[in-house]
Formats: sequence, structure tokens, C-alpha cells
Amino acid sequence: MAQAREKRLIELLQGDLRNLSNETKRKYPPVKEAAESAILRIRTLTGTVGDTPDKATYLPSLQESCADLLQPFLMGCDTKSLPIIQLCFTSMQRLINHDIIDSAMSVNIVNILWQVYDQNVEELQLRILQTALVLLTSKRSCVSGDVLARALVLCFRLHFTKNEVTNHTAEATIRQVVALVFDRVIIEDDMNQVQDWSGDEYIPKSSAKYKPPDNLSQTVKDAYMLFQDLCQLVNADSPCWLTGITEMTRTFGLELVETVLSEYESIFSKHPEFNFLLKDRVCALVIRLFSPNIKHRQGAPPPPSSQGAQDKPFFPISMRLLRVVSILLKKYYTSLVTESEIFLSLLLKFLDTDKPNWQRVLAIEVLQQLCVQPKLLRSFCSAYDMQTHNNKIYRNLVTSLGSFIQNLMASYSSNPTVVSSVADILNGSSTANNGQNSYTTLTLDYRGVSIPLLPVSAVNNGKYLYREMLDKVDPPPVPDGYVLGMAFFAFLDLIKGLTSMVDSEFANLKDNSEKDGGNSEKALENPSMIEIYKEMLEATWCGMLTVLSLLLESSIEDTTTEAVLKCIESCAAVCGYLNNKPARDAFITILCKASLPVHYALPVFNASLACLPQKITIGSEQQQVLNSSLQQQVVAMGQPLAANSSQVSVMLTAKNIRCMRTVLNLANCHGTVMNTAWQIILTTLQHLVWILGLKPTASGQLLPNPRSGSDPNSGSNTVLTTAVLSDLPVLSSMLSELFESSKNLDDVALHHLINALCSLSLEAMDAAYSSNVKEPSLFAIAKLLETGLVNMFRIEILWRPVSGHLLEVCQHPNATLREWGAEGVTSLVKSAIAYKHGKSLGDNPRMLHMFLHPLKELSSVTHADVKQKQLDGTLQMLQSSGDILSSGWPEILHVIGSPTGASEENPIRTGFRSLQLVVSDFLPSIPYRSLRQCIDVVTQYGLQMRDFNISLTAIGLLWSVSDYMYQNRQKIGESLKNKDSDDTPLCMDDLWLDLFAKIGKLCVDSRPAVRKSAGQTLFSTISTHGALLSTAAWDRVVWDVLFVLMDNVQTASDGASCERSKATILMHHSRDTDRKQWQETLVLTLAGLSRIFKLKRGVLATLPHFGKAWEKLFAYLENAALCSSSEVSGAAMCSFEDVLVSDIGMESESENAQLWAKAWDSWCGIGVKVTEPPGDDVDDLDAVISQAYLTSYVSLFSTLHKHIQAKFSLQHFRDLTRVLDGAIRVPVRWDAVAFELPSLSSFRLTPLQDVIIRSINVIQKGISLESDAAMYPAIFELLLKNAGYATKSPTYGKISKKLLPNGKQKWQCPNCVPFAEYSIGLAVELYKKTACHKAVIQHGVLNNIVRSLRVPLSKRYDPTMKGTWEFAVDALVHVLQTGMPVVRQHSQSAYFDALWDDLHLCIEAFLFPNTPEPKDLSVEDHLTQENLDVKLIRLIRDEVLPQGSCIPKTFVTKIVELLNKGSSHRRDKHNGDIGSNRSREGLSQACFDTLLQFSLVKDSESKSTYGDLSSSTADINDLTLESIIKRCHSTLAAYIEEERLTLHTPLPQSQINECVRLLTSMDSLLGSIIENPSSVDASIWNLVVTLYPVLVNCVSCSSAEFRTKVARVLLHYKSLVNVDGFR
Repeated sequence: MAQAREKRLIELLQGDLRNLSNETKRKYPPVKEAAESAILRIRTLTGTVGDTPDKATYLPSLQESCADLLQPFLMGCDTKSLPIIQLCFTSMQRLINHDIIDSAMSVNIVNILWQVYDQNVEELQLRILQTALVLLTSKRSCVSGDVLARALVLCFRLHFTKNEVTNHTAEATIRQVVALVFDRVIIEDDMNQVQDWSGDEYIPKSSAKYKPPDNLSQTVKDAYMLFQDLCQLVNADSPCWLTGITEMTRTFGLELVETVLSEYESIFSKHPEFNFLLKDRVCALVIRLFSPNIKHRQGAPPPPSSQGAQDKPFFPISMRLLRVVSILLKKYYTSLVTESEIFLSLLLKFLDTDKPNWQRVLAIEVLQQLCVQPKLLRSFCSAYDMQTHNNKIYRNLVTSLGSFIQNLMASYSSNPTVVSSVADILNGSSTANNGQNSYTTLTLDYRGVSIPLLPVSAVNNGKYLYREMLDKVDPPPVPDGYVLGMAFFAFLDLIKGLTSMVDSEFANLKDNSEKDGGNSEKALENPSMIEIYKEMLEATWCGMLTVLSLLLESSIEDTTTEAVLKCIESCAAVCGYLNNKPARDAFITILCKASLPVHYALPVFNASLACLPQKITIGSEQQQVLNSSLQQQVVAMGQPLAANSSQVSVMLTAKNIRCMRTVLNLANCHGTVMNTAWQIILTTLQHLVWILGLKPTASGQLLPNPRSGSDPNSGSNTVLTTAVLSDLPVLSSMLSELFESSKNLDDVALHHLINALCSLSLEAMDAAYSSNVKEPSLFAIAKLLETGLVNMFRIEILWRPVSGHLLEVCQHPNATLREWGAEGVTSLVKSAIAYKHGKSLGDNPRMLHMFLHPLKELSSVTHADVKQKQLDGTLQMLQSSGDILSSGWPEILHVIGSPTGASEENPIRTGFRSLQLVVSDFLPSIPYRSLRQCIDVVTQYGLQMRDFNISLTAIGLLWSVSDYMYQNRQKIGESLKNKDSDDTPLCMDDLWLDLFAKIGKLCVDSRPAVRKSAGQTLFSTISTHGALLSTAAWDRVVWDVLFVLMDNVQTASDGASCERSKATILMHHSRDTDRKQWQETLVLTLAGLSRIFKLKRGVLATLPHFGKAWEKLFAYLENAALCSSSEVSGAAMCSFEDVLVSDIGMESESENAQLWAKAWDSWCGIGVKVTEPPGDDVDDLDAVISQAYLTSYVSLFSTLHKHIQAKFSLQHFRDLTRVLDGAIRVPVRWDAVAFELPSLSSFRLTPLQDVIIRSINVIQKGISLESDAAMYPAIFELLLKNAGYATKSPTYGKISKKLLPNGKQKWQCPNCVPFAEYSIGLAVELYKKTACHKAVIQHGVLNNIVRSLRVPLSKRYDPTMKGTWEFAVDALVHVLQTGMPVVRQHSQSAYFDALWDDLHLCIEAFLFPNTPEPKDLSVEDHLTQENLDVKLIRLIRDEVLPQGSCIPKTFVTKIVELLNKGSSHRRDKHNGDIGSNRSREGLSQACFDTLLQFSLVKDSESKSTYGDLSSSTADINDLTLESIIKRCHSTLAAYIEEERLTLHTPLPQSQINECVRLLTSMDSLLGSIIENPSSVDASIWNLVVTLYPVLVNCVSCSSAEFRTKVARVLLHYKSLVNVDGFR
């Protein structure tokens, strides 16, 4: 890219040279030759560089040949040909722009420019300026020294030509070149890092006064000489460097001087030579030029031209002079202290009334520029006002400015004529504003005259009217409103500057103080600065107050008013910071007065204004009335706060509202320095809040009353317009912010604020005592609360005054004040507790107690509303901060417990909610020594009678407390051991006993539900947590808590009324009397007491008087068990069972036995008394003991037996038998029999029967071999006695015979048949186990069992006894199977002599009952019975007949007879069985088989399954043989006879089968006899012989099978003939 540009330059240069050659080839050959030579030179250069095109650059070569290249153009300028010169200027500019011309060649160019200038060709003047500017600004050429001066002189000369375009171009060029000269100095200083000058001033020698110092560089020398000559030229002196300037205007010179002074301040600070010029040249020039302006007076004729202008002020020069003065004062004051004093003094004289208006305007504009620089003003005060012999420049400035404003406004009031409109002047300044801005004027209203003001936007934009009129020769007319406006805003800027400096200083002071750890003395590094500010304030505040008061009264527009109010606010703040109390109070007073309606006089204002100096006036009441009534909009109307005020209503204007905002902002931002002025501010705000109708909220904020408005019927005394309704929320927010900002106040300022609020509150309280006051002012109380809330981080320093005052308010008779006082106390306490202090409240008990003390003190206030607030606050505090109360819990619990004696329900409910929260969430936070107090408070709520539900819930809370104590037992115990010296000794046992005692009180409450809940809680608590108690504590629990409670409950129950309750609510019949309700309590108490003894028996057993306690317990149980109330007695059984569940745990077995013996005695005593039947003289009863009760009672034995088993004797069993027998005999009413449902057992026993059986099982299972021998017989006796109830129900005295009118028994015993059956089965099973037991054998248990079965066995065909009969058969079979082996073992003893007759009777009763078989007997039942018959016959065959040696012969004979009887297939007339419709073939077959089996004659040497034949066995054989032969004889004879009678009719097949079976048996018998004839008795042989004729008669029978069998039998007779015995 660079190479391309250079090629382009070469092309252009070649083109320019060719053109120059063409233009000069005829008239100017030397020029032509020079041009062609330059072209050749360029070609040579390009050819040389072109050898290396990649790295080629033409610029260095061109720069080396710049003289050759420039020469043709310089020669062309000498031709005086306009085209050629223009062409040459263009080419030279191109060479200069491309940095080809060096400094040596620049001299030639300047000379050529002068030559061309001297030609005086107007068309070339602009080209000269262009070339000069390009040359002077080129870096390579770097024109300096005399060459630079000549170039500048050339520009100055061109500036004063007749051509206007050339003039303006030259002016711009000069300005640019002047700036260039000084810019070079700046650049050089930066490169050389020149620092600000600090040392001796530069004073040149007199001989070299106008020469630059030799030590300066050329660049600095150029700037030095240029600035010196500019001052010389403005002063109308000859220049020393710019020689050749023939003409120069002061206006242009002043402008150049102004430019240098404003833009290049650093040069004057770094080079003392320039500072010398500043003092020696500039200041002298300024003072000289000031002279005409000071001497001139208003009304003088206009200044003449030329020389006369030096003696009279000339507007262009004065304007520019003041601009220079302004720069000197603002930027060079530190170097020109003395000179600045002169400048300021002269400037203030411009404000005199005899000066022309435009001078006053210029002076005001300059002063306005100074007023916006507060640090400069501070320097003025420090340098002049605070020095002893100097003028009070700062004081004079402020005073002059204030007087100027007052005079202007006074002149307006006397001469209201306005020359021109400010808006016209401003909007007409199109040159300054480019026609883009238009302003709306502001006005003041002073004494009915409207005074226009310069708008703030114009000032802020810097578009000052007169200082910017550089193009004006004559000043335009000056409107007085404009001057006043400039002065107004200058005054405001002055105040703002002062306040900003003070604010900044104190902000730095605060920051330094924080960095230095709060050491304010160390932080104040420059205390003289504060003194300067104090001096500034002291010098100005009176004037400020007067002017601002005047402006505030006159302002009618928002913008103006806001500006004035801001200044007043700032002044008040500065006065406060600088500790000028009179000034502060004065500024605050005018603000507060302006905030209130007219004529709203307050004593506090009068006291403040009385301290002002007499020279100060702050406006007139008449002016306020005029402005308020004519100019200001009324936005609100309300009643004044003062009760004795003569005004019915007052009005607030929009200006009042704005002033109120300012007051709020002042107090909010600068409250630290208000101190005693708070009284004025707060009094004003209180009245304004009252008028506006703002109402306080719970947090202390003041919000608009929703009822206030424009509607007169809204019920509010305040009428608000739409204009103010939108402002009310803002005002409310500002009020809140004001008191929220109190957290930024220091401690002293905060106390002033609190004292002022307390003072206002006392005034409101005093006013509330008057009957004329319907509603007191709550402003002070609400804000006192809000102040306390926002200052929680240092609440300790304000707590006592605030809380003390609020407690005083709580006792006021006015309900509204009282309510707010209570709200304040509770809110403060809540916030103080919740706030995170530097040191936690747990570690700072003193502070915590201080916070809670006011809350506790509220308990002494008797007003219900206060107490409700107290409790609401306590609840909210617990919800938010309950976990940090630590040592403050005694106060909290005191507060919570205080309403329990109240007559209202709401405080009780609220307090209980707090208590619930404490117990549920904050028990871990409560000190362990306060647990007793907590328990007491909970008990109080349980005992209160106002709210039933609370009482019930309180009991649950006690349970929660007990759980907490249990879970934290170790911590609590250790804490209680570490007691303080002042504390009462306390241990964990004391807490538990106190808890149990308190619950015990609730257990005897008059309300049943409370008693019930308390009782359950008490016993559950003791059961659950009793393990923590020591032995001594347990002793106290038993005797002082439990037994005392039991006695109290019994006493109350016995003394309770039996009358039905008259309560309106529907009540169950079981609870409709007091006695029934107390009996319920008795039940619960007894159950709980029993459960305690059950669960804690191991602990209780270690008590020194446990035996007595045990005895007393069973006394309670026995007494309750015998109670007439079924509920009590039934519960007693349950309690009895609880006591019996586990072991006592005594170390000594004898002690255990003694204790359980007492339990046994109690149990037996109860059983005897409850089961004892009525006497013979009692025919009927209203009620008997219930089966359920008896069931519960008897069921206790199983448990009790475990404890007395080792000592259980026969006598114990006798007692048990008595009880059980008595229990089974107890009847039930006839209408309740159906409800005695059987238990789940398979025997369908009633519950009572079931537990009796279980009790018997318990006994028989618990008997060991070493037990009493008579125990088993006793058990069998009881079982068999119970078995007898199968056929005969038990009786219960005479009442069992009591009949109802319908003939039914009134009292009936429950069905005992299943019970008897089960008893039979139990006896059988027991016998199976104990048949060999000696006692069982000796006491004839088998005989007794058989005997007891006889009656059931005889009920074969009784349909109601079907099951019993079957059960008895099965029992008999099993008993005989078990017992017969035992009988054989003891066959020689007499223990079983009585057995055989009973056994025979049983068998006979079973096989051949007296009752006939029912006709409706089913086939299935018949078969079942027949199977049982067969089963019994087989038993006889297997167990009885084979043991003939052990059985009496008489019994065998009877058995054989029964077998013979049963073997017949049908019964004849002689047996009384005629008419039987069903044969018993199974029985017949079994009997016959048995007879046959025992009839076969065995070989004496052979062994059979029955052993060796003995005499008894032979007897059995003979009996059976005889029986069979006789049976065969009779059966065959009968068959023959019936066949003969029936002729050809066939006989029944069963009869034929029987005959065939008999013949088959005879076939076997005869064969056996033939084989063993010696074993047959003679009588048998006789029977065989008698049988023969019958057999012969059977040969003719019709049945072929029958005849075959007969033939086989007859064949045996052939063998019999040869037998000896037969013969």
C-alpha cells in the first residue's frame, strides 16, 4: 500500500513538472529546464529503486532530492504568472504533505510566500494561507524560530485585508497555528516528563525583559515569544518577535490570550517563565482594561470611536476581558492570589446599581461561573476572609449577591415595567443556540408583581446570553428578569457548592474515622478546613436566610420552589454539621412554617425565631397569605391538631406539600445534626400528618386513611383533592424512610430524636385526658415504635426510655393510646429478640432480661386489650425467635401463664397457643431449672375452666414435657447438679415428682374428659419414664401420687350423685350421672395403677414398704372387683390380670411366694364372693354376675398359677374347684341365653366354659411326678363332675327354679353339653397319661370314668344326646384300651373290684338300651351305630376275653351272655324285639365271631395268640361252646318250624344265611372237639348229642346249600362215636 501511494506521488509530481514545463517553455526557459531536470531526476530515482521492487520505497530518495524537486516550483513562483504560481503552490503543498520538504527548505518556501504576498494578488491570498498552514503543521518541516514568526506575521497581515473571506480564513489559520505552537510545548513536556514548577519565581533581567531565557528549548521559546507578543499587541505595544505586524485588534488579541489561558494551563504550571508573563503582562493588561469599566456610570453617552474607546467601557472588550478574568480566577488563582483579590473587588463593583445593565449582566455571569466552583470560593475565604488585614472577599461576594437580588426584587415591586421578555432574548440568540432551543420562562410573585427568571435548563446548558455574544458590537437590551434569574441561580449554586464541600468533608471524616477505629480526632487530618467552612457559613448564613426566605415566599412555580427548598435544606444541614445551632434552627423554622397553613402558629416556631439577629427578616405574613390564597392550589383541607384552636378547618396548598417533602428529606438525610431541632421538625410533621389524615399501621408506618377523599360523606374530617391523593403514598414512604434512616444517626442524635418523640407523645397523652379530644394523635407513638424497630443494632442505648414511655402509655385510660402502647411494647420486644445482635442473647442474659422486662410488666396491666396484645406479641415472638430466648424463659412463661385466671376466653386461647408452641418446639431452649415453671403453667391451663379443649390439650402438653425430660435426662441431671448458690436445690427426681403431682391434680378435675385424659397421661408417663426415678422417688410416687390419687378418686366416686345429669347435650346412659362418670375415672385410675405395678414391678419390689403397697393394691382390686358396677368390676379383672402378667422380681423366693399368696387369697376371695349362690330364702334376683365377668375372672387363674405353681397344693385345688364349680353354675337371664355365643373352639364352649377347661388344663399340665398324689384324682373328680352336666344342668340356689308367667325359666344355665363332652374327652386324655399313676389306680379313677359314662351310653336313641353318646362310646373305648393293661397288672389287688359291674352295665346300656330304636333313624346313622357296636365288641374280644385269668368269672359269664344276645340276627318274642324293622347284622356277626373264636378247642401243646390255656380260658371256651351249640340248636329248630309253616314260600335270605353261618361254625367246632376231646366238658357233649336230631330234621329242607352244610356237620358225628367222652 505504501509503495503504491509513493508511485502515485511520483506520477503526480511528474505530471506537475510536465505541466510546469509546458507552461513555461516559451516565456520562462530556465523554469522549463529545471522542471525537465527534476523529471529526469525522478526517473533516475525510480530506475534505481526499481531494481529491488519487493523492498523498494521511493520516499527516502525523494527526501534526499527535495531541493532538486522543489527548485522548479520556487522558480515558477517568481514568474508572477497566476496560473504558474497556483500550479506551483499545489505542487509545493503536495511535497509538504508527503513529508518531502525538510526544515532547511521550509525557509525558502516562507520566503516565496512573502514574495507572492508582496505581489498583492488577491486571488493568491487564500493559496498563501493554505500553503503556510500546511507548512507550519508539517512535522518534517518543523518550522520554528524566526521562520515561524515570519509565517505568523504573514497570517496576521492577511487577517487584516479587505477581503472578508481572507480575513476569516486568516483568523482561523492564526488560531490553529497558535494552538500548534503551544501543542508542541505540551508534547515536548510530555516527552521530557516535565513536572509542575515549584520553586523561586522567574524574574528576568531588566536588559532581557523581552527576550526568552536561554535555557528554554526552541519550542518553548517560540511559545514564550508568541504569548508575550500577543499581550503586547493587546496592550497596544510593539511586538518583539512578531515584527512586521502593522495592525491588530484588542478583541482578537484577547480571544487569543483567552484561548491560550484556558487550553494550556499546564504550560504555565510547568514553566515559571510563563508564570512571569502571566503576572507581568496579563494581569497588568487586565487591570489597565478594567479602568474604563469601573469609572463609567449609568447614563453616560456611548463611547466614541478610536481614542475615546479607551476611556469608556466598550462592550466587546469588556465582555472578552471578563472572560479572561473568569479564566484567571478559576484556573490561575493559586498563582495570582493578590491579583485575584483585585479582580474580585473590581468584579463586585460591576454589580452596583449605577452600572450599565450589560455590565451587571456580565458580572453576574462571571460570578455565576465562580459560584459553581465551591473549592475556589473556599480558597477565597481562606486567603482573604480568614486573614487579618485582607478584605472579606467571600463575605462581600455573598452579601453583594444577596443584596443585588433583594434590590432587584424591591425595584420590581416599585417599578413593574419589564423592558423585554427573557424568552424573547433567549429564543432570539440563534447564533449561540443555532435556533434549536426555546425556553419557557420561570416567574416569581413578589408583592403581586410577576418577575421572570432565567430557566434552569439555560444555565445548565452553558448558553449564557452576554458572554457568548462575541459577534456583537453593541450590547442588546437587558431584561431585569434575566439579571435576577442569573443572580438567583448563582446564589443557589453558591449554596450548593458550600453544602457539597461540607458534605464531602464530613463524609471523608466519617470514612477516616471508620478506618481509624472510630478515632475522630485522628480522622480529622486537616482541622483548619472545618474552620474555613465555619467561617464561610458564619459570613453568609444571615444573608442566605434572608434571600432564601424571600425567594421561598415569592416562588410560585414548582421548579423555582424546588430549587429554593433544596438550598434551604442544604443550608440547614450545613449549619448542623458545622454546629451552628441558631442558623440551623432558623433555616428549619422557615421550612416548617412554609409547610403549614397560614396562621398556623406553633409555640416552637416562636421560640426558634426569637433567637435570630434583628437584622434578619424572613418574609411577611401578608406575603404568605397573598401567595397562598391567590397563586397556590389548595390540595387538602382538614382540622387542626390543637384542641383549643379557633380554626375549624385549615387548608394545605401544593407548596405546603412540597415544603413538607423538603422537611422530610432534610430530616432523613441530615438527621445526625438535627439534635434539638427534632422538636421543631417532629411537631411540624405531626400537625401535617394530622391534617392529611394519615393513620398509623402496626409497624409504625403512616398510611393514607382509605376513608379520606373528596367525598364529604365518607366519615372523615379530611378532604383531599385528586392532586394530592397521588402524593400521599410518597409522603407516607418518606415519613417511613425518615425514621428508618435514624439507624444512621449517632447515639446522641438518636437520643435527641427519641426525646422529641417522647415529648410529643406526652403532649398527646395530656390532650387525650380532655373530653373534647375524640381521637388522640398517634404520630409520636407510632414513630417511636418505628424508630425503635429500625435501630435494633443498638437497641440497648434507647431501650429504657422507649419501653418505659410505652409502658406508661399502656396504662392510659384512652383505649386507642393504650392499644398502641401495647402494640409498641410487643413489637419492640419481638424485634429485639429476633434481631441478630453482635453478641447473641444466649450469651448476654442481661440484655435478654432487659428486652423481656417490659413484656412481663404488661402482665400487671388490668386492661383486657393490653393483655391480649401482650399475648399476641408473645406468640408471634415465639414463632419467629423462640429458639434464642435461653435465660429469658422464666419471663416468657410468666407472661404465658398470666391469663389463666382471666375471665375472657380470648387471652386464654392466645396464651395457650404460645404454650403449645413452647412445648412443641422450644423445650430444648428452656433452661432446665425453668421446666418446673413450664409444668406449672401447663397445669394452670389444664385447670382453667373457660375452655374445655384447652384443658384437654394441656394434658397432652404435659406428656410432651415428660418425653422431653426423658430424652434429655442426662443433660438435665447434669445441669441441675451444677446449681448456683442462690438456687433452690433441685434434682431430676424432683422434676418428675412435680410433673406427676401436677398431672394428679388434673386427674381429679370436675370434668370427666379432663380426668380421663389426665389419668391416661399420668400412668403412661410413669410407665414410660419411670425407669429414671430412684428408689426413694418411686416410693414417693407410689404413696404420695398413685395411692393418694386412688383414694381421692374412690372418695369422689363414692360421694358422687346418682341423679341423672341435667345437661342439655345428649349423653349415653352409661355416663348420665356423676357417679357413673367418676366410676369411669376409677376404672382408668385402677387400670393405670395396675399397669404401673405390672411394668415397674422390678423397681417397686425394691421399695422398703413394697409388701404393704402390694397388699394395698390388691385391696383396691378386690374392692373394685366386688363393686356393683359391671364397668368397675370388669375393669378390676383387667387390672388384676395386668398385675399378674410378670414376675415380682424379689430376690427371695419366700418373699415372692408370700406376695403371690396375697394375690391368690384376693383372687379366691373375689371368686367365692361373686359365685356364692343365694341362700335358700332367696327365690329371685334382679341380676347376677355376668358371664363375661366370670370369664375374665376365671381367665386370671392361668396367669396366677404361674406364680404359685411351685406352692400349689391340693387345698389350692379344692379352693379352685369351689370357685370353678360356682362359676359354672351361675345362670343367665332367659333373654340373654341366646347371646352367650360359643368360643372359637370346636366344642362350641361358652367363653366361661372355655376358660374353666383351660384352667383345668393348666393344673393337669403343671402337675409333676413329685406332686401331691391326690391331685390327679381331684382333677378327675372335677372333670367327671363337669361331665355329669351333659345329662343334668347345674343349679344356682332356688332361683334356677324361678318361672316366668309364660312357663319359661327366668334364669337358665348356658348349654353345658359341649362343656361336659369336652370334660369327658379331657378326662380320657388325662387318663391316658396318668393311668399307671399310683394315685389314679388307688382312687379308682377308671371305675369312676366308666361309671360316669353309663348314663351317656344309655342315650343311644336320644336325638338330643347323639353327639354325647358317640363321644361317650369313643371315650369308653379309649379308656378300656388304656385301662385294661393296668387292670391286668394289678389283678391281685382290690383296686378294680368295683369296675366289672359298672363296665357290664355300661356295655349292656350301650348295646341294648331301654329305649327302642326310632323309626326315623336314617340308614347312615344306623350304620354308624352298628360300626360303634362292632368297635366295642372287638374291644371286648381283644382286651377283655383273652385275659380271663384277670377277670371275674361272673363278668365273663355276663359278657358271653351279651355276646350270645347280640349274635342273633333277629330278636324273638322272648327278647321283646318283636316289631323291630331293622336287623343288626354287623353286631350279630361280630358277637358270633367272637363267640366262635373263643369256642374252638385248642391243643394243649399248641401256642395261640392268647397264650397257654388256663382254667379261666377253659371256662371261657366252655361258655362260648355252650352258647354257640345252644344258639345253633334253637336257630335250626326255628328254621325247620318256619319252613314247615310257610310251605312253599321261601324264607328270608338273612335267616338262611344265619343258619348257614351257624352250620359252618358247628362244622369247625365239631372238628375241633374231635381233635381235642379231652378239653371238652361233659355238658358240652350232652349238648352235641341233643343237637343231632335237629340236624337230621334239617336234611329235608328246601335249600340245597343249607342241606350241604347240614350233611357236613352230620359227617362229624361219625367221628364223634369213636371219641371216649362222646360215648
